[in-house]
Amino acid sequence: MSDQNDLTLDDIRAAVERKYAALPVKLGDGTKVMLLNPLRLDKAKRAHLEQTQRAMNDQGADQVDCLKDIIRTVAERRSAADKLLREIGDDTAMLAELFSAYGERCRPGEASA
Repeated sequence: MSDQNDLTLDDIRAAVERKYAALPVKLGDGTKVMLLNPLRLDKAKRAHLEQTQRAMNDQGADQVDCLKDIIRTVAERRSAADKLLREIGDDTAMLAELFSAYGERCRPGEASA
């Protein structure tokens, strides 16, 4: 017989979905691009993301190219990321704002007392 206070995998999944939710970005045609939290990426994508973030700090790195690469890496589907990036184009301010919103969503919450 199961204790009603047992933690289930469904409880854990629900908590993860709330805490590490993707950032949905609605495109002009109504479709959504889901930008995944880095903790929800597989190992290879996390490593690529870290490499790209390091490259952004290098002198002479093309910030627009780095931001686009990050969006492609964290998007749930590459084709959706490409569609999003086509709509944004090379508008650095749009990319920066999207990256800022993504960073806000991915920022770990404050510890509760």
